[in-house]
Amino acid sequence: MKRRLYMDGNRKSQRQRAQQQRRLNFILAMLLAAVCLLGGIGFLIDRYLIPSRTHVDLAEYYGAGEGRISLVLQETRAEEDGYVLDGKVYLPLSLVQDRLDDRYYWDGTEILYALPEEVRHILPSADTYLLQDGAPVLSLELLQQYTGIEWTKQESPDRIWIWNRWGEIPYSVCRKDTELRTEASIKGDIFQDLKEGEAVALLEDGEEWARVQTEAGISGYVRKKALGDAAVMLAENPVQIPEYTSRSLGKPVCLVWHQVTNKESNGKFQELIGRTSGVNVVSPTWFTIQDTAGNLLSFADKSYVDQAHALGMQVWALVGNLQVDIDDYAWISNSAARANTVNQLINAAAEYGFDGVNVDLEALDKSCEGHYIQFIRELSSACRKAGLILSVDNYAPTSGTAFYNRKAQAETVDYVIVMGYDEHWNGGPEAGSTASLPFVKKGIADTLAQSVPAEKLINGIPFYTRLWAEEAAGLTSTAKGMDEARQLLETHGADITWDDKLNQYYGEYWENGIHYQIWLEDAKSVQAKLNAMKEQNLAGVACWKLGLESTEVWPVIRQYLEETAGSQGTLSGE
Repeated sequence: MKRRLYMDGNRKSQRQRAQQQRRLNFILAMLLAAVCLLGGIGFLIDRYLIPSRTHVDLAEYYGAGEGRISLVLQETRAEEDGYVLDGKVYLPLSLVQDRLDDRYYWDGTEILYALPEEVRHILPSADTYLLQDGAPVLSLELLQQYTGIEWTKQESPDRIWIWNRWGEIPYSVCRKDTELRTEASIKGDIFQDLKEGEAVALLEDGEEWARVQTEAGISGYVRKKALGDAAVMLAENPVQIPEYTSRSLGKPVCLVWHQVTNKESNGKFQELIGRTSGVNVVSPTWFTIQDTAGNLLSFADKSYVDQAHALGMQVWALVGNLQVDIDDYAWISNSAARANTVNQLINAAAEYGFDGVNVDLEALDKSCEGHYIQFIRELSSACRKAGLILSVDNYAPTSGTAFYNRKAQAETVDYVIVMGYDEHWNGGPEAGSTASLPFVKKGIADTLAQSVPAEKLINGIPFYTRLWAEEAAGLTSTAKGMDEARQLLETHGADITWDDKLNQYYGEYWENGIHYQIWLEDAKSVQAKLNAMKEQNLAGVACWKLGLESTEVWPVIRQYLEETAGSQGTLSGE
């Protein structure tokens, strides 16, 4: 009995101790959970609710090396610093070209700057530019004169704030003391403490935060609830910048290129033009750059111009680089050679009486970047002064042709022409259409996307296609006119089918073990291209080349011109 009582008592004691231990474990777990919860809440409070009070070290942020000064361009800190030379501030040419004005052109001897009707030759001086480590640095005074900038020097730390944004600028006034932060969050560090009543320019508007810029040129983020209502101030450029006006036909352009390979080819003009309808501009391939000094090979003919004028047509003489093999870079990078070419064209216009110049510089490489657009600007200044229309031919845009700088062309010339053909070319990797509708549409859209206005854009269409021949030795092609291409297919009994995607007829046949293919160009395919152009309200159509077309395309082109005539007016300067 005693033993059982003892055992029962021992078991009871064990159960009590176990219960106590469980209670203790539960309490410890709850305490641990509470600690973790409080720690998590503290972390969240610290991360999301407690604003950062860390101030940006502006001396470090705007720091510059000895003899340098930091630059703020518009609302951002520039990666490059300015130079301080004898108390004056100068900017690297590369920075100016990238961020402010790409019209400054350094040819290794002097700086050229193209104005609407002249090209200024700027000589080095303390007020213009100096050479630093062999590269030009431009004075603020020069930039103020030509580019029309405004600038102020800010202190603590020293920096130069430059801007050239004019017109209506939205701004607001702080309704209470607040902070200008590095990011749209209270955890962003503080650039500057703003006081009630301080004005700031509004750069970007968000839901809770606004990106602003202070009167000291520092940009950052401010809570919108700390700002008053938005207002607008007017900033006017203190410098009168010359306006680049453009000339226009005042009606849709219908241009045909006439390939002239010698003086005698001019004699075919009357015969070839007599088959057309609606043409108002003819562009004969008269001039070729024949050497690196910029001299021109010329097939120009006065009677040709007289005949065209008698028919109510303008003559835009083409200057190109394909007929003579020269070092394009050696010519186009030489200021004297470019000037020689420009002068010869302007003198020829006076001698022969043509109305404009059409530039067709193809197969350039990226080494010509900058030099090419400088030539266009120099020629534009001369043409504008002489009253000539200037048009420029371009490939359908690709990454490899971006250096042709279509945006700068559009700012300078009267018409930009996209050559909407050679989708598949001789020597290319595969057979295919010369100008399918998707290719044409993309070429137009991509050109417009490069800031070329529709009222300046002309789309080029082909009057030719290619006969592709595929055999064991490889793939070759030959250009064929519209009628000749269709006749080839019909003569060989080829099935001709319409491709709804490409908007072209396609035919193929075999002969002597060779596979022949043709994607036809005809009135129906031309109609599809013209419809795409009409949708974008383009300036007109250009056709390569006179003599390869079938007569059935002219009524289609004529209808396009009549339908679009009412939507076009005269550009400024006409």
